[in-house]
Amino acid sequence: MAATFDDKVERSGSDNRYARERQEKFMAGIVDDVEQKSLALQLGEVHRMDTFKEVFRLSNTKPSTYWINGTTGAGDAPHGSNNNDDTNQAAKDSGLKQTTTQDWDTLYLIPDEIATLVVMPDAWMDDSDVRLDEIRKDVVSSLALSLDAAIFFGRSTTSHALPSTFGNGIVPDTISNGAFVVEGVGVDTADDYALFYRGLEDRGFDASATIVDRVEPWRLRRLRDDNNQPIYQELGAAGKSAIYGRDLRTINNDVWRPTDITALDGEWGNLHIGVRQDVQWSMSNSAVIHDASGAVEYNAYQQDGMVLRACMRVGYVVTDPYRYRTGQREWPFEALLPLHYSS
Repeated sequence: MAATFDDKVERSGSDNRYARERQEKFMAGIVDDVEQKSLALQLGEVHRMDTFKEVFRLSNTKPSTYWINGTTGAGDAPHGSNNNDDTNQAAKDSGLKQTTTQDWDTLYLIPDEIATLVVMPDAWMDDSDVRLDEIRKDVVSSLALSLDAAIFFGRSTTSHALPSTFGNGIVPDTISNGAFVVEGVGVDTADDYALFYRGLEDRGFDASATIVDRVEPWRLRRLRDDNNQPIYQELGAAGKSAIYGRDLRTINNDVWRPTDITALDGEWGNLHIGVRQDVQWSMSNSAVIHDASGAVEYNAYQQDGMVLRACMRVGYVVTDPYRYRTGQREWPFEALLPLHYSS
């Protein structure tokens, strides 16, 4: 696919533009606004990475422990039988201890860079009523959208592929692990949600939040339990709601496709997001932009312009811990899929 090196902000038609003061003070310091707009960053365990690569070791099996028994005798009478004979204790004292085993798997968290360049000719800047802070906010929203699309769905928001280290995304991996319920399996939608929630807990997880599309709460408001009580609750605080008492979060940056998935439930502490480099901003009036072949596409100094550069380095990994309840490693997410879904 062709890379993009020649996009820039340009005039559009003969619309009226107004001169304004160039704002550059937002360039100072580290900007963490992306975390406020990305739902993945809000729900996952986010930390600053001290090294390029982080290692997560997960147990494939857990050690077993054994009770020591001697030869069966009177001293082994059931508790409460009033038989206090301890003549078999000597055999127990010399009882054989058994061995156990344990093995591990290794997962890696490796960051990748996401970046953009915004080319702004000086003449356009002088005549435009668009402020630099508006451009910065739009870039922040784009970074958040790109992160959520990659982490949740394993897809890019542009024609350029994701780095291989980003994997398939939580939703595709949840489906491939068979951790899903298809709507219509219950007697009604409320029952579908109950079965959906049960799936995660059956595998030994305590879900921390459920994600749905921005319009799904309107359908949920109509649902009732067996006692004709609403299963959806408004919690009073702005944007806070719950279904069956579980924290419900809506994703509002349009990365969600309700035709692909209705809801995603999970123990979000198993989503580990590492930030190797916070969002870095810089402005240059002498930057030279060239394409992959080395051909110059834009020379800010020669063509009287400014180039805004934004970049960050981030990666993620999902841990699937061993659960004693099932005796194996389990995927920590569950999906509720729309009625039309077929594997």
